[in-house]
Amino acid sequence: MSRRQSRKSAMQLIYEMNMNGDYDKNRIEEFCKYQNINKNDIVFFKEIVLNFIEHIDDIVNIIENNTKQWNLDRINKLDLSILQLGVCEILYVKSTPDSVAINEAVELAKEYSTEKSYSFINGILGSVLKRKENASL
Repeated sequence: MSRRQSRKSAMQLIYEMNMNGDYDKNRIEEFCKYQNINKNDIVFFKEIVLNFIEHIDDIVNIIENNTKQWNLDRINKLDLSILQLGVCEILYVKSTPDSVAINEAVELAKEYSTEKSYSFINGILGSVLKRKENASL
């Protein structure tokens, strides 16, 4: 499994958590039992998901602040999960360069979501990155 596969698995678990409204850390181990996540990549997978769970309120607020005139209820749940993954990596996963986090989220959207989703996700994550960079000035 590669980091891309780890992200795909993280996206799947984040999506499941969003659909079930269950953000319990115990779901990580349960999910891993049924997925083919090798030991070398499980650390990265867990880093993403644990940061997502720990910072979910901040991540949701950041997405809301960067989706002009879009209520989160209007965003496709898969797209929301990809956005949450991207924001999580940009802000909380230090081993991932910001440009890689955005590119990987866009690639996930191209592969799994609608034709228009990837540009929407790219725009939102670009806005998040600009705000992050401006905050560090």
